Amino acid sequence: MYTPGPPLQPKRSAFRWQFLLGFFIALSALCIIYWNRFQMWEQIRNYQIPEPERSQRAAFASQMDALQNQGQYSAMRIAAAKWRKTHPADPNGFASEGFAAYYLGDLGKSVAAWEKAAAMDPLIGESAGAWVGAVNEVRGNWPGPIPPAVLAQNDLLSAEKLWHQKGAALLAAGKFDEIENTIAQLLKSRTELADGRWLATFFFEGASEPAEDEKNELRWASKMKQVEVWNAAKPNSDLAELALAASWIRGAYIARGEGYASTVTEEGDALKFERLKNAKVLLSQQMASGGKTPLFIWVFHNFSQLSGIKGAPYDAIVDREIAAFPTFSQAVFCKAIHLLPRWYGERDDWEFYAGQAADNVGGVAGDILYARTFWRMHRRYRLDDVWEGRKTDWPRAKRGFEAILKRYPNSLTAANTYFVFAIANQDNALGRKLLKDYIGGKVEPEYWTDTKYFVRTRMSTLQTK
Repeated sequence: MYTPGPPLQPKRSAFRWQFLLGFFIALSALCIIYWNRFQMWEQIRNYQIPEPERSQRAAFASQMDALQNQGQYSAMRIAAAKWRKTHPADPNGFASEGFAAYYLGDLGKSVAAWEKAAAMDPLIGESAGAWVGAVNEVRGNWPGPIPPAVLAQNDLLSAEKLWHQKGAALLAAGKFDEIENTIAQLLKSRTELADGRWLATFFFEGASEPAEDEKNELRWASKMKQVEVWNAAKPNSDLAELALAASWIRGAYIARGEGYASTVTEEGDALKFERLKNAKVLLSQQMASGGKTPLFIWVFHNFSQLSGIKGAPYDAIVDREIAAFPTFSQAVFCKAIHLLPRWYGERDDWEFYAGQAADNVGGVAGDILYARTFWRMHRRYRLDDVWEGRKTDWPRAKRGFEAILKRYPNSLTAANTYFVFAIANQDNALGRKLLKDYIGGKVEPEYWTDTKYFVRTRMSTLQTK
């Protein structure tokens, strides 16, 4: 009888494994050959350079790296030129000068320096070609000379400090009638800055709180005494009462401290609630019946952040005040801040609300409010991912910023903000337009801690197609 054996196994092809083995051997051989060639060039170059010179070149390279990281392109260019005079055979002097000249906007000098470096050392040729190509791309987007980057004044911050100082000076002088008359005039005129904040807010803050760089217990106590004198001199003044509440709230912030909740001491926490209790007594009537001025919204918001008022109770008061004072943009900013996840909101809450608030206003004014809300949130909390939310509308914000720049064409802060947002949204064509029409080389210090970040972003924007 025939008994079947085990099933036949297909024969594995040895050819496939032989081919792969041969391929890897060949690839390894090529790598070894090119590595040896590279080592050979390095040995030739190092053999031709005596040891003291090699050490000096290494020190020069370290110096260039440090200056580059610090964004000290002018110093880098000067150091490179000095190095070339004492070490004319080193192509890295020209390469470093070409690099620095590029970021300084001196494109012609950059190309000339890189070409000289490439002629002296073929190994630099590839890098030189890349930099020359970058220069040509920049020239295509900016045909004329590129202005040097210089730090300019923040127009918003200057106005904010000026009006804060005016309020503080009148309070210190005991000119309470003049304080109230000035606030009334500013509220009536609705004078605002490019970002939508009213001058009345800065003036009132100066008459009720210490300056930003003086917010400590000692300065607060001194200011508090002055506000109490105002309140005593005008016991029927709603503004004096509101200023006293604002001062108590600032004192609560100081008692708590600026750190995380885990850093708050028991004594500080108790003092915070004691001062908030005093503020609540002063605010209770306007919380129940409505604010007498739009400044109440700003004071109440600060109170609610510390006291934990949220949800329906918060919305009822703030929405009522927004309806009563619809042109007071800071009320919308306050609610957007309230809806941040770090406070009482969830992801995308404040972005969605910004759209709703803009819809309620409608038209160009709504677009402006939308842009200003994102502007304020970014400036206040440094939200680098401000445009990564799921409820953002960049085209609408663009319309808003275009309208803002028509009203405030000389606001460097507005133009820089728009530029930062354009780059964040990869709108490089708009970024180039803003550089040409408004910014040039004027660096607004609020967004750029120093000129190096601006310079790098500007050249990257001009280079991008």
